[in-house]
Order: sequence, then C-alpha cells, then structure tokens
Amino acid sequence: MIINVHYTAQLKSSVGAAEEEIEMSQGKRLKDLVDDLTQRHGEAFSKYVLDEQGNLLPAVVICLNDEQVSLGDNAPLTEGASVMFLTAISGG
Repeated sequence: MIINVHYTAQLKSSVGAAEEEIEMSQGKRLKDLVDDLTQRHGEAFSKYVLDEQGNLLPAVVICLNDEQVSLGDNAPLTEGASVMFLTAISGG
C-alpha cells in the first residue's frame, strides 16, 4: 500500500522533500511508518521527531488523514493514508 508522508519546517529541509510516497505492506501501523522513516532518513529524520529512547518529541504533532494522533496510539494505516509531521518552528 502507498502512504503519503508530508513534512514541514526543519524536517522538510532535513529530509530534502516536502512530501514522499512510502510503500508498505498491508497491516502496518503508524509506529511501523516512523521506524521505516528512521531507517530511510536516519539522523536527518529522527533528530527532529524522536528522543534518545525512541519517543515522540513533545514539540512534534502527527496528523493521520487530517486528525491529530499520538505515536502511542499506533494507529493502523490504510492505502492512500496521509501522514503529516508538524515540527516546531524556532526563530524570532
């Protein structure tokens, strides 16, 4: 199945794309997607999204099909799902 992933702020610059399509097998969940993106993009992704223990950073919001979800919810993914990672923007 294809999952549409959207990035904002520093994460968009860090992974080098505003969005990408990720192919995953059926039955995958949100945590599986985050694991896949960590493998795919390494530190460029994880430093903006996860702490050292693999927990979602407090300043990150994940939206699944336009609804905010928690990584702990481990929501199921479906064909064509849209996942957006919103990271805090710093500056003044």
